[in-house]
Amino acid sequence: MTWYAVYQKADGKLCSLGTVLGDSLPMEVSVRELPERPDLDKVVWDTSKLDFVPIPPQPPDLVRDAVERFPDLDASALTQAQLIALMVNALKFLVKRELNRG
Repeated sequence: MTWYAVYQKADGKLCSLGTVLGDSLPMEVSVRELPERPDLDKVVWDTSKLDFVPIPPQPPDLVRDAVERFPDLDASALTQAQLIALMVNALKFLVKRELNRG
């Protein structure tokens, strides 16, 4: 079954995805014919390529990874902002401690 991706000509933004096209489409949109239904769990619409591309991997969360190295600290309920604040305070403490040694 053929699928259609309808997107805005101006910016490439995806408007709709389906197997049926309307009788008349606005002049502001264009259509890309697809051989099959895209698996939206694995692909995302790329406005520059006007096509579906694989979803890029998530970048590592360096703050959470650093905090999780301390097994005695349960950081599972902390938000990203709280984790960053925790790390900043820890770094301030370590810097002050090192400065006071000298």
